Amino acid sequence: DVMYHRAGDSEGIALYQNGDGVVFDLCGGSYSQLYANYQLLSDCGAPEVEALVCTHYHSTMPTTLSRFSKAVLIRTVYLPLPATEEESLIFKQLLEVADDRRVTVVTYQHGKTVSLRKDLSFVLSDHCYNDRSSEPAFALDISLFGREVRYESSSYREYQKESDGVLTPVEAVYLILGAHGPVPKQDAAVLTSALTDRILIGDRDVLDCLRWQGGGHAVLFPEFYYFRMNRP
Repeated sequence: DVMYHRAGDSEGIALYQNGDGVVFDLCGGSYSQLYANYQLLSDCGAPEVEALVCTHYHSTMPTTLSRFSKAVLIRTVYLPLPATEEESLIFKQLLEVADDRRVTVVTYQHGKTVSLRKDLSFVLSDHCYNDRSSEPAFALDISLFGREVRYESSSYREYQKESDGVLTPVEAVYLILGAHGPVPKQDAAVLTSALTDRILIGDRDVLDCLRWQGGGHAVLFPEFYYFRMNRP
């Protein structure tokens, strides 16, 4: 079971499978968002967070991780390899928190498939930047039982258009065009495939810049959405 949660532009994805809970942190440092995702897992029956996957760095992350790991048992934190001096500093602080709280840290590379268990994996795209914000835009693909949920942060399509201009079909069953990140300023196209069933659109700014082609039914501005990802 996959659950999307949004409060303003703060977003997360919680995944429950066979008693285990996984949280994908999409906003980089919100305690309230992390705890809201944990509550969704707890309601499903998960007593702890087996894996916390972080997608990008914020200066508030060490404090958030310290607070969250005191409230909730976290087994493993997945962190992207730091790419800048600032990210390296935050990474070092996170290692100290994790060591103090006895949380295992696993680093991963952009663009590489990371397996969390037999039927569950994820891939984080390269971070994209432009001159108007220090916040990265990115895409996250989560695969469960061979079916895919794809999340794209708010300006990802705009930044991609600036960098390569290539429009490729989205093969995910569920596509989330998220609210987190820089406000999009330019029109950007999304091409979905026949596989796509639902497209979640995070906020009005994303919708206003969206040029959507292909299959799927749109769900506008959800604060919560539940995807049932059954084993084939």
